[in-house]
Amino acid sequence: MCIRQNLVVSLVLAISMVGVSYGAGGNLPGDGLSESTAYLIEDLADFDEFADSANAATYWASGVYTKLACDPNLAGRIYATAVIARYGSSYFKGVFDGNGHVIRNLTIDTADTNNDHLGLFGKISGSSAEIKNLGLENINIAGNGYDSKYLGGLCGSNGDWGSPGGTITNCYAAGAVTGGDISEVLGGLCGSNIGIITNCYSGGSVTGGYDSRCLGGLCGRNHGSITDCYSSGSVTGGVDDSYGLGGLCGSNDGTIANCYATGAVNSGDDSYNLGGLCGNNWYGTITNCYATGSVTSGDDSDYLGGLCGYNEYGTITNCYATGSVK
Repeated sequence: MCIRQNLVVSLVLAISMVGVSYGAGGNLPGDGLSESTAYLIEDLADFDEFADSANAATYWASGVYTKLACDPNLAGRIYATAVIARYGSSYFKGVFDGNGHVIRNLTIDTADTNNDHLGLFGKISGSSAEIKNLGLENINIAGNGYDSKYLGGLCGSNGDWGSPGGTITNCYAAGAVTGGDISEVLGGLCGSNIGIITNCYSGGSVTGGYDSRCLGGLCGRNHGSITDCYSSGSVTGGVDDSYGLGGLCGSNDGTIANCYATGAVNSGDDSYNLGGLCGNNWYGTITNCYATGSVTSGDDSDYLGGLCGYNEYGTITNCYATGSVK
């Protein structure tokens, strides 16, 4: 099994500013019509313009290319929703190339408003959508409120019911993702995935409250495919009644291949379906994967496994686990 650990690709930006046009309705350099003429985000003001939902038709539409040309530092800002494609606005359907750059100090705190789909991108939609070559460092995503759903460092959801997700490639997220009581579908990188995630990783922590479910180090719930990825962060449920916690993925009914997890998985009493790699595998396929983190739960808990807590009608091939289970 070959796992690529140097996952953030450094690209050389070679776009001459001589003769660069401006797209209709947009103030960013470029026209967004191709990779070579992508809209450029060159400073924080450009980033804010791109993130403004009033400009969604210009920058977020299918077939529109945008590229980072700086390292935005969001320190001192506290968002109450996802930064881009927040709940209640348009989905992100374009192509966003991080270009090897890093966004730092993203903080989202809903302040008990119960906002869903939290992350840098709230909602990504469509098979042509793409996020690539992007790093997120020192993130702090806090759902806080009762019954918070779909939280991730990079995106709350990649795809939605009835709408396929896009492709996330060569990205990482490091920091903390935290939900309140009865929170569900939390991941270090992505809350819910119905698309493709490849060559990505997450580090930090994913934490839920009482009766939390589908928590994963990389992805909370996977209906699509995850390939050549890993997670090193811890996953922790509430004091009791947590369900579907995994070092890489909380719940899987898609495909996971060539992946691993090293973080510990912990929960309280009356918890079930906890695994070092995957909490529960329901009709899913897991191939060439391993987990090394410990799995620990409280009294009256059930279905704990070093690799997978619970596997029903799923296929697991050429996988192993070395972490303790208790």
